[in-house]
Amino acid sequence: MEEASNNLEYEKAALFRDRIHLIEALDDRGTPDEHVQPEVFAVDPTEALVKLRDILQSPNQVRIIEGIDIANLSGQEAVGSLVKFIIDVEGLAVMQRLLEGVVIDEETLALPFIAAVGPGGHHLGTAHTLARYRSEFYMPIVSDRQNYDKWREDGSRDAARRAHDVAGQLLAAYEPPPLDPATDRAMICGGPAMLEDTSAMLDARGFEVGNHHTGKLGDYVIERAFVEK
Repeated sequence: MEEASNNLEYEKAALFRDRIHLIEALDDRGTPDEHVQPEVFAVDPTEALVKLRDILQSPNQVRIIEGIDIANLSGQEAVGSLVKFIIDVEGLAVMQRLLEGVVIDEETLALPFIAAVGPGGHHLGTAHTLARYRSEFYMPIVSDRQNYDKWREDGSRDAARRAHDVAGQLLAAYEPPPLDPATDRAMICGGPAMLEDTSAMLDARGFEVGNHHTGKLGDYVIERAFVEK
């Protein structure tokens, strides 16, 4: 698994990891009454949001839920590949640009500018080009716009390695968002290590955890969907 990860073969490494965790978790068992939080399950979505508001002590109705849910079959130490995530972002960005389509009208055709430049001239310095060249061209995150020879001279980096570099740059520049227990609420879910780390981060910022078993209200709750052996 470590060798595959070092070789950037993340899918193969994830397969080995999941198989190991599945074998380790064969004896793990849980019951719905003991290991789920019934207060967040409701047939009516409106009722569920009202219950979530009460749990989080929010003065206003919950209208937006933001989060990332990454899961695997074993239910332990859920992880995701940042390299795959960056490559997916590139694909989605390309599709978004294609779905926007091509607008053809008097403004986009710019016939007066073409006539003004005339034969033998160029349009790089016209007001029409300068106003649009940043938005009209898609600038890729992972794809390489260089020709093949230049690509080889620069190290022949494939999509996985370019995405790996992009992910590293994003992590190096990342700054945690401001969180305030007076206005923010959270619900966290994951494996034991993830819960421990995230809870410690929230506790350090003044958040208090709620407990549905004791009825204690708090600034964040833990959805214990995974069972620790």
